[in-house]
Amino acid sequence: DVLLDDFKSQAESLFRKIDESLKNYGSNKDNMISVRIYLRDINNFHIFNEIYEKWLKKNKKPARTCVGAELADKRWLVEMEVVAKKI
Repeated sequence: DVLLDDFKSQAESLFRKIDESLKNYGSNKDNMISVRIYLRDINNFHIFNEIYEKWLKKNKKPARTCVGAELADKRWLVEMEVVAKKI
């Protein structure tokens, strides 16, 4: 399924970008305080959750909110906002 593949690739790309941003701002996944996740299609939650759990592995789990939302750009299938403390 092309749309499902797009969703997975967008989510994985998003996590790589977050890792890079956290590093650039002097932090890492263990220092995330909270995350907000916006899914264009809330039915993709279980798929997102599998990718999310794999990404975090044994890292501390931050407080999390996940909602279905109409995103600003029709091409976007997932957005994520992270709050982390600087180390």
